[in-house]
Amino acid sequence: MKTIEIVSSQSPNKRMDPTEDVGRAQLQKVIDDLADVFIAGVAANRGVTTDTVLADFGQGGVFVGRLAVEQGLADAVGTYESTLAELRDRGLDAVTVWRTTAPSRATLTTLARDLKMSDSTKAGDASSSTSGAPTDPATPPATATTEPVAAVVAAPDLIAQARAEAATQERERIASIRTLGASADAALVEKCVADGVTAEAAARCFLEADQAKAAARLLALKGDESSNPAPAKTTAGNGEPDSDRAKAKEILAVHATVAPSRSTTHRSR
Repeated sequence: MKTIEIVSSQSPNKRMDPTEDVGRAQLQKVIDDLADVFIAGVAANRGVTTDTVLADFGQGGVFVGRLAVEQGLADAVGTYESTLAELRDRGLDAVTVWRTTAPSRATLTTLARDLKMSDSTKAGDASSSTSGAPTDPATPPATATTEPVAAVVAAPDLIAQARAEAATQERERIASIRTLGASADAALVEKCVADGVTAEAAARCFLEADQAKAAARLLALKGDESSNPAPAKTTAGNGEPDSDRAKAKEILAVHATVAPSRSTTHRSR
């Protein structure tokens, strides 16, 4: 078998041939350039030099679990839940949490309440710590950090945004369910809408309902067949089944009785 490849004259390097030295060298350069970008990214994110990455990070090898931590490729071995707990302990504000985890309305409400309580507690601590100390008119009173307050102020906007997105998603869900249930039972469609099921779950409900109706119709047809037995076979005068042959014999017998009477009448005339 012979393979023919045609590459544009203006861009011959689009189709580099790894079986030839020139093509193999070109491909090697592309791969090395990509590796340089990756190594630089790893070094920047891990806070080390590119030489350290090249020497200590396995040169493309894979380190699993604790070995990755020991090599400096990871900070710790944990779970998704432990990572979230660590982020909460760091005291992220509402804006940061919104951008990283996209919380629900209930989460935002809880976060705003916790931040308000935290701000009130800090303000109370600052007030109690300075109540017995002399006040210097030239020195402004100590106040709690303004970051939680800013987060609380930002929370209503985020809650409004979350509500708008939730309303849009709900409208899309209802529209999808009603489109999928155009030929389904109207009561079942409205039940799926009211129960808050997803469009995929509603589609399964509609399919199961159609299958149940088809099975019921099949059982009804079988019941009609059993309640209406087939008609019994009739027999001719000689006891034979009422088939085409029996009918033919009956016709011939009638003809035989009529034909002699006709001939007798003709001779008498």
